[in-house]
Amino acid sequence: MLSRLDARFEGSESLTMIGLAEADDRVVWDYAVGNGMTVVTQDEDFRDRSQRDGHPPKVVMIDLKKPTWRETLKLINENAERIVQFIALPDVSLMLLPS
Repeated sequence: MLSRLDARFEGSESLTMIGLAEADDRVVWDYAVGNGMTVVTQDEDFRDRSQRDGHPPKVVMIDLKKPTWRETLKLINENAERIVQFIALPDVSLMLLPS
């Protein structure tokens, strides 16, 4: 799926790719902070932590019920410019897609 992301997201990593697919949310959060990453997720725990603790990391919450990877990819690519703008905002921690 990563190879089909918009070019603006070059360098994106999946949890499987970096060996964290089974990791605790805290480990994933800390990895994202330590590596300057934005978390793209459907996991409400990340949304809740972002709202509670702020950033880093920034969190993009995919708010769809059981989307296919194609639906997720389409949503991300169709909103690529909005996501890039969100990441650049200094005072915003969470983005919901779709919105």
